[in-house]
Amino acid sequence: MGTRAWQTIALKTPGSALRTVESLSKEEAARIAAALGKNPVSIKECTLSDAFREVGSRSKMTAIGAYRSGYFVLDFDIANELVCSSRHSKRIVDALCAPDIAAVFAHSVSSAWGYAIYRNGSLLRASAGGDGEWYINRGNPLPDFEPGLVGSKVEETKAGYRLCDVAEDEDACGYEIGDDAANLITDAYISTDLWFESRCSLFERRGLISRCLGSIFPNSAYNQNPDRGSD
Repeated sequence: MGTRAWQTIALKTPGSALRTVESLSKEEAARIAAALGKNPVSIKECTLSDAFREVGSRSKMTAIGAYRSGYFVLDFDIANELVCSSRHSKRIVDALCAPDIAAVFAHSVSSAWGYAIYRNGSLLRASAGGDGEWYINRGNPLPDFEPGLVGSKVEETKAGYRLCDVAEDEDACGYEIGDDAANLITDAYISTDLWFESRCSLFERRGLISRCLGSIFPNSAYNQNPDRGSD
């Protein structure tokens, strides 16, 4: 899946998309990070593609692009909570304060995929699966993103969900459908070029001690080396 994973796109104008390079608002990015409960320390600015590599290799990192038309958040926990509709989902939706939200996660190694679409603060559609399982299936399939599911019969089993018109000994979890849908949703919200052209703010979630030391000694190793201070 490359860079098309672990992301949340929140649009201030429903039906719009991030298609052109916009100026980054560092102040708004910091506000969103705090509202999401990340207790963040700002590390640096970078492109979305560079930020994805940083976030993917270190679980304490979060990247946020705050633009005039919406927000772009790279953080697996946030995307996962929105897809799974956890008890924290409403807080995240309220923090993003946008009527149109899409969350996507995908992992090529584990074959995991998931996506969710929120409209006006409410979950419209969520689906997720991987490793031969299809364990989330909420809302009706979206014709633009899941044409292979529209009109298909789905049954719920103890293990999750399966397509009724697929033989028992075949892959009935809809993996190919889900994997394709994750890509289609991402492409619908942000163009491929913007991954390499748009910038975002990179934040690190640090413990209380290192945050205090970083604020007292802003030029210390705690701020200069992001690998430090993860107590």
